[in-house]
Amino acid sequence: MRALLIQHGCEAALEVLLVDMNAEAKAELNKKAHSVVILCLGNKVLREVIREATATGVWSKLETLYMAKSLANKLYMKKKLYTFYMSTERKIFGHIDKFNKIVLCLANIEVNLEDEDLALLLLTSLPTSYEHFVDTLLYEREAFTLEDVMATLNSKEPKERSKAKGDNGEGLYVRGRTNRKDSHQLRGKSQIEVISMVE
Repeated sequence: MRALLIQHGCEAALEVLLVDMNAEAKAELNKKAHSVVILCLGNKVLREVIREATATGVWSKLETLYMAKSLANKLYMKKKLYTFYMSTERKIFGHIDKFNKIVLCLANIEVNLEDEDLALLLLTSLPTSYEHFVDTLLYEREAFTLEDVMATLNSKEPKERSKAKGDNGEGLYVRGRTNRKDSHQLRGKSQIEVISMVE
């Protein structure tokens, strides 16, 4: 949202406005910033801030509601991260996205974790079907980053999808079979049978 305010040139409305700015310019800037923030909100959130007339008022209310830095909120978000686990039906892209959302929420309430710890948490959140992948990734490594783990996981996803579509070495082979109805007439003739070979 802040990026959108910057794009529209009205981020200054969230800061202390310049003293030398005239009242009309301040009002115009505030109006523009207020509308940008309001347009970014869903109906549920909008109902929470509808009484706020200024951009700073809306921003402060949003911070109070959704970026509370209380101990309870920190504990809740940490618990969410430490108990985060990938369900079997979820794709790896969705899993990484959800993981990043939790990490971002923690950063917003000033809980910053070491990069290597986050990488290990992401690896431990994977199901047992990724056990071989994790072992291979950790083999003979002294250190790695969250970016390394995400990049490797993201490259694994297309391979999994191609396996699911059947691009895994499926092929056909032809085998001859002697028809024994009339062994004297048909001896040596073959009926072609195509058999699908599935790994």
